[in-house]
Amino acid sequence: MQVELRIHANGGSKHSDIPEWLDEDFLQLCMQSGEGDPTIRVMKHDVTLMRLPSSAHSTVMYRVSVEFKRRPRSRNILDFKPQETRSLIIKLLPKPTEFTELHQEVDKEVTALSVTLPAITKILGLFALTAQCFYSEKSPRALIVMDDLTKSDFVRGKMDRQRGLDFNHCMLVMQSMAALHAGSVALYEKDKSSMNPFDHNRWCKEGNSMTKDLVSSTVSDLADEVATWSNFGDKYADRIRALRDTLLPRVNAAISREGSKFNVLNHGGCWYNNLMFRYNSKTSRVEEALLVDFANSVFASPVIDLQHFLFSTPTDEVRLHNVNRLIQHYHRELVLNLEKLKVKTKPPTKEELMEEMEERGAYSVLVAFTLLPIITAEGSTSTDILTDPHIVSEKRKMYANEQFKISLKRLLQIFDSRGHLE
Repeated sequence: MQVELRIHANGGSKHSDIPEWLDEDFLQLCMQSGEGDPTIRVMKHDVTLMRLPSSAHSTVMYRVSVEFKRRPRSRNILDFKPQETRSLIIKLLPKPTEFTELHQEVDKEVTALSVTLPAITKILGLFALTAQCFYSEKSPRALIVMDDLTKSDFVRGKMDRQRGLDFNHCMLVMQSMAALHAGSVALYEKDKSSMNPFDHNRWCKEGNSMTKDLVSSTVSDLADEVATWSNFGDKYADRIRALRDTLLPRVNAAISREGSKFNVLNHGGCWYNNLMFRYNSKTSRVEEALLVDFANSVFASPVIDLQHFLFSTPTDEVRLHNVNRLIQHYHRELVLNLEKLKVKTKPPTKEELMEEMEERGAYSVLVAFTLLPIITAEGSTSTDILTDPHIVSEKRKMYANEQFKISLKRLLQIFDSRGHLE
């Protein structure tokens, strides 16, 4: 559940819901770092609590409006700057010392937003990939301070989340994905160590108990639900249940990097909740897509991002009839960006990309089982529900949703025809 609670914190006044460290001195440090201007002085700030933690290992989000001034270069009245306002998003991550299995994810996200993505954005030129990182810390607390994209007119998709994104939205996502991938290849050619923090993500570690519990409980609960579907459960319920102990190792193999093949920095979580769009103010036509939340990034085959998005977020109509067009658009944009950046690494052909999609198909099954029910669920549902294997009733509500049934029935037939349920 997401809430917004306004907390006034002007002039250094205290409030029990504001961490002690979130004061004007901290915000001044953030502004000076983000603007590259050591003369900035914060005059006033206002805090909004955007997201309460729904579990022990979820994030807390604050929106902070900061009023500040810059020191003039001289006493000349023409050099005096008016007071300015900036809106920032502060993402407070779980404490790594308390949740050791999340330690690497926290460290990775801070590195991605503060180091890797700025480097890729610089390589790409004016192409923005995500929100600007103003400041970050890994200790004593893990946090990221970012520009507020809503002030640049970026919003969540205006489409009905339960139905998914239409073709035009999906084309823009392919374009942004291709730019990220191409820029990461260029960065890797310049600095091989730049991708070291992204050698795996949560699905690459079979020994992670949290991941094991998530996958096994999800598969079991889903099989129980599918068993109740008339004229359908008899064929698929037992086959889904048989994946309880085999799906994660297969996903592990699907997502593992092969050094001899074409590898990129995958966003790792490219789905509805991690996308923001900007629309034309006159025509309302969608014009730009940005990616947010890089906690699950991994340097591996580009089909990881393609599968993550295509099997979770488009409408059924797009998924059934336009996947080839979307992959073709992605491939064309990827090649154009690589050529523009004068990258030496040879990209795969579209046919090779499609073959690899088939070879790594276990990942698409995982995405359909875990993310699709959240997207099609009624109301606001967080992925945090997936990390608790004991919330069976809430999961079953999502699985029983009619839109999810329609979508999954179609996907199961596709998975069956490709041998992904064996």
